[in-house]
Amino acid sequence: MNYFNVGVKFGGTDDMWHLFSEKNCWFMGYHENEKPVLDQQAEKVRVGDIFIAKAYGNTAQSNYYVRAIGIVKSLEKPMDIPEKYKDRKGFSVIWIKYFDELIPLSASEYERGGAYTYTIHIEKNEKFIAKINEMMKYDYQGEVYI
Repeated sequence: MNYFNVGVKFGGTDDMWHLFSEKNCWFMGYHENEKPVLDQQAEKVRVGDIFIAKAYGNTAQSNYYVRAIGIVKSLEKPMDIPEKYKDRKGFSVIWIKYFDELIPLSASEYERGGAYTYTIHIEKNEKFIAKINEMMKYDYQGEVYI
């Protein structure tokens, strides 16, 4: 299983989170073959991989923000996404955690740098992965079972 940081704002400004969460998917803001480096990252994605929806636009930011965490369900996008996005590389995703308030993580502590601003980037930092695993745990407090 791999972890991927994925952006949810096309061009850094057009927020696609509502569509991604509504349609249980994620796809790139670029057409296939427009950004070969990103296509190569996306080709590494497998079913069961973890997506970390981020809000981190430039290396000058002191925090790396986590917006949601999901699990890749299929290597195909759902069929019911808008037509204008059907030519983008993407995936079906089960978004298991969504944070109403973005979770700030120290960019310096978790060694966030240039590649982490990309649309999709495979995560290798063990400390960051451990933090994401901690954030994925479900809080059962308050649940009532009969």
